[in-house]
Amino acid sequence: MAAKEKKFEEEIRDLETLVNQIDSGELTLEESISAFERGVALVKSLNRKLDEVERKVELLTRNAE
Repeated sequence: MAAKEKKFEEEIRDLETLVNQIDSGELTLEESISAFERGVALVKSLNRKLDEVERKVELLTRNAE
């Protein structure tokens, strides 16, 4: 069974947590790299979600005219 896709707000919170962990300086190098990789994946996912919402807003705006 595929994992349920997280909501935008959940991914933002996850990204903020990763940034705070990296900024704390308490992670090992390997943990920092892993957190960074996860952060990059989250940013890509968030950008896809924003692009999708932008397309929906443009479509709704065009249809309202």
